[in-house]
Amino acid sequence: MKALQAVRMSPLVHQCQKALNDISTWHAVGLYWAPGHAGVQANETANELTKGRSVLGFLGPEPALGVSRQYIKKRLNRWLANQHWAR
Repeated sequence: MKALQAVRMSPLVHQCQKALNDISTWHAVGLYWAPGHAGVQANETANELTKGRSVLGFLGPEPALGVSRQYIKKRLNRWLANQHWAR
């Protein structure tokens, strides 16, 4: 929730904010702060469900590439620089 209020927003937070804005066009949306998982039944249940899902591996559209855009850009720029200097 703090990330949504930040002056500089990461691309992921910006994407989440856009999704929330899009959803709120047609549905009421509320964000609520919930304390840590300890003692709050709904949070305990959510925690258990996510633990169970994590053992199943990746679930989503294929193919999936577990590499950040920044890493790819860095490696591509390094490769381009090497190609340029190699000639």
